Amino acid sequence: MSQKPPFRNSYRERKVATSDAKSCLICFKPSTSVLITDNSKDWFYVCPSHLSDANFCSTVYEDEAGVSKSSEHSALVRKESILIRKSKQLELEIESSASSFNKVKGYFKWGKKKEEDTKDDNEEGKDDKKGNDDAKEDDTTKTEESVNAEVQLKELKGEKLPDTKKELNTFEKLYKRYRLDQVFYRNRLLSDYKKQKRAQIRKSLENGTLFPSLDNLPDLPKQENANSKSDATK
Repeated sequence: MSQKPPFRNSYRERKVATSDAKSCLICFKPSTSVLITDNSKDWFYVCPSHLSDANFCSTVYEDEAGVSKSSEHSALVRKESILIRKSKQLELEIESSASSFNKVKGYFKWGKKKEEDTKDDNEEGKDDKKGNDDAKEDDTTKTEESVNAEVQLKELKGEKLPDTKKELNTFEKLYKRYRLDQVFYRNRLLSDYKKQKRAQIRKSLENGTLFPSLDNLPDLPKQENANSKSDATK
């Protein structure tokens, strides 16, 4: 039965102060980012740029027990994407509505000027009133459409989108992990084994238990005196 590893291949990113920066495991440049396991058994410094390198690690979403949270993360990302797309669509609608309204206003202004040059005063007054009524009606219609779009856009950008972004950021802080490439993970396990071995040897040296005790060894047989042997033969 294989022995359970001292830590899982699952690391969180933590930041330290600039004064505490140390060499990156990969490129040896000073870094303030630290990858650490959930049980804090293993940790090392690494540059943030390496975290997007698939040859070094991959991003996963899981809890401390290793239960995957990827589907929940995908749902939040999709929700944010839908809201962003909807806000852009509303912005285009508002811009298009404003542009169409300006064109209509320009048309009626041009029509009014032309009628003033070609009709008499009485007819001109009637047509002006009719044209103004039509422009006013169109103004009301366009304004209502624009107002509805602006209300929806304000709700999206003021509440829904920020709340979704906050929810996504909180989720990633809780569940975002990095899984090392197998070669790097094995190296971390080997490094931990060597560290534990050195600690055991140091402890044994301090306690005097590194070498076997001689207290319980049997006594050596005593060597007989040569003179005693010669007397015994006589």
